[in-house]
Amino acid sequence: MINIMKPFKYEVFTTIIEQQIRNGILQGKDKLPSIREIKEKYKLSTSSVQSGFEYLMIKGLVTSTPRS
Repeated sequence: MINIMKPFKYEVFTTIIEQQIRNGILQGKDKLPSIREIKEKYKLSTSSVQSGFEYLMIKGLVTSTPRS
């Protein structure tokens, strides 16, 4: 029996954001969509979106700036 691992739910939007960064569509100080926007667009939970943002930060593709 072949066990094919199902991708994490957040990989749907993180893959798109990674491609946009690598292709120059998103650059430097560009603001990413909000958690709410991503939740609605990709039908994800808040925790899945947060996990996706953490994944992108670990890869060094995005940074987090606290609200003022």
